[in-house]
Amino acid sequence: MKLNEKLIKLRKEKGLSQEEFGNQINVSRQAVSKWETGETTPDIKKIKEIVQKFQVSYEYLLNDETENKEEQQATEKLEETTNTPAKKSKKKTILKIVIILIAFYGITSIYKFIAFYTFYAKANNFQEENYMIAIDMQNSDKSIKPITHITTKVGNKKIETQLIQEDETSPKSEEGYTKPKHITYTDLGQKICYQLSYDASKKAYTYHDRTQDMINDQEKEELFKTDNKIKTETLSNIPSSFKEILLASLDPRYYQVSLLNRYYKTISLSNDAKTKVQLSKDYLVEQINIKLENQNKVITTYYSYDYVQDHFQELIDPIQSGEYNIR
Repeated sequence: MKLNEKLIKLRKEKGLSQEEFGNQINVSRQAVSKWETGETTPDIKKIKEIVQKFQVSYEYLLNDETENKEEQQATEKLEETTNTPAKKSKKKTILKIVIILIAFYGITSIYKFIAFYTFYAKANNFQEENYMIAIDMQNSDKSIKPITHITTKVGNKKIETQLIQEDETSPKSEEGYTKPKHITYTDLGQKICYQLSYDASKKAYTYHDRTQDMINDQEKEELFKTDNKIKTETLSNIPSSFKEILLASLDPRYYQVSLLNRYYKTISLSNDAKTKVQLSKDYLVEQINIKLENQNKVITTYYSYDYVQDHFQELIDPIQSGEYNIR
C-alpha cells in the first residue's frame, strides 16, 4: 500500500474530511487532496506531525510493503505491594531513601531545566538572512528509501528540493546522478510560489502554482512570510516554550541531558522507542536518532548547514534557468 492510499485510509478511519484532516496538521484541504492523489508528498516535518497526531509509525507510513498499523501494547505492569508493619529504624531508613530520591529528582530537574532553556535561548537567538539547510532521512534496515530535503534562501528568494535516492521514478541527469523529484521556488518579494514535480511517465516536470492551494488571503500571506528554516527546524525538535521546557525538565522520560555535549535522550513507552537529539556547536539541531526497540532498527535524520554569507550568489528561478524539462 502506497503512502497516498495510507493517508486516505487513515483519514477515513478517523472520520475526518480532507479539510478537517488538514486542520490537524496545519495544511490546506488542497494540500491533503494532492497527497491523496499522489501528486505531491508530505515533507519530513508533516510526516512527523502525522505520526505524532494520529499515532502511527514511520515504518507504516513510509514503507509500501507495510499494510497494517502496528499494534501498540502496554508496557507498564502493576506490581502488588504489601504494607507490612516495620520497626522504627526501618521506617527511618526508608524515609532517608525517599528524601535522597526526592532531592536527586529535584536537582536533576533543575539541571535539565537549565540545559533545555540554554538550548532554546541559543537556537532562538540564531539569525541569518542567507542560508542552506539539508535534511537527510534514512533508516538502518533500508526499508525506507533515503530522502533528502534541501532549502536554500538568498535574500527574498528560496528554493526547496526533494530527492529520493534509489527510486526508479526519480529523474536522472545525463551523468546519472539523481535530480530533484520536487522543486519549490518562492520569491517573497514578487509573491511567486510554484512547485515542479517530476512525472516519470512524461519524463518531464509538471508546473503547479502553490498559491492556488491557499483558500484565503491569510494563507497566501503565510507562503511569503519571511522565515528562518534553520531556527524553525531546531525549535520544532527541542522544548521551545516555558511550559514545554518545564514539563520536559520534570518528565523522567527525558532520562539523559547533557548541557556540555548539547544533547538529550528521551524514551516513549507507547511505541518502545528511544530518541536522541544532538545539537551542533551553534545549538542547532544536528542529528536525530529514533531507535525502535521492537523492530530492532534506527531511523536517523541528519541536518547540515551553510550560513557563511559570502558563500551565496543570487538564486535563479528554476524555470528561467532552462535546466528542467517542463510540460
